[in-house]
Amino acid sequence: MVLGLVRGGAVRPRRVRENLPLSPNEERYVRAETMTGQAYRSLSATRILGKADTSRLADFIQATCDRHEARRTGFEPSGSGRFTKYIEDRARVRLKTLSMPGASDEALRAAVRAHIYAKGDLSAGALHRFLLIEVGPEDHIIGIGLHHATSDGVTSTA
Repeated sequence: MVLGLVRGGAVRPRRVRENLPLSPNEERYVRAETMTGQAYRSLSATRILGKADTSRLADFIQATCDRHEARRTGFEPSGSGRFTKYIEDRARVRLKTLSMPGASDEALRAAVRAHIYAKGDLSAGALHRFLLIEVGPEDHIIGIGLHHATSDGVTSTA
């Protein structure tokens, strides 16, 4: 199940800035991903014990991503092997949910890795991945994958 978190139903976010140059670090990651086919995301996964309110978690992720320009950023080819970046007015974020009752730790790790590192495009909605796995009624795993081009701490200054 995938919860679409874009506010306002099917209204597509509009670009507030576009045709922006990439920092050298953004350029490295975007170019590397397009050349190698590898997904350059950092992964973080945490076990949550207790009941999980999926709707509140989805709202929290959406609000957090809306607040940060890096989570609303996408990249697109501009010709001659170069890219430009754009920034949308709100994030296009999805929280994928899976039910894996009683799954082993290895199966959970594999599911998180598969979702976070799945090949995608470089659009604003595809750069970041969020996953919630229900292992039991009070046992959950949350996986977060942030693309290195927008989350390594030096992209806007390098």
